[in-house]
Amino acid sequence: MTRTTHTPTRGLGALVIGATLAATVALPVSAMDYSQIEMMPRHYSEASFNQLSEHDIHMIDVAQKRGQRVLIGDRTPSESRAYVDQALNSGDGMMQVTRSGS
Repeated sequence: MTRTTHTPTRGLGALVIGATLAATVALPVSAMDYSQIEMMPRHYSEASFNQLSEHDIHMIDVAQKRGQRVLIGDRTPSESRAYVDQALNSGDGMMQVTRSGS
């Protein structure tokens, strides 16, 4: 039987292989994580958009800024972004978030 020598290069090689295997296992797990923004509807009718709270409209704004395509009514994507920005700036046409008991 022959003995192999334990050199620093061999130890480094094992570390690199182990790190590579750990990275490939961890990648699919993180790819399956969905945020609340990614699970939002991609289309809102005019009536349903007008009933959204300010928080919900803000979430649509964040989704649009992250590259999600969220359409409002029969508007184009750029018109929908402008409509969401206008709704956030004006606050008109939105149901106000209220707390009961306060």
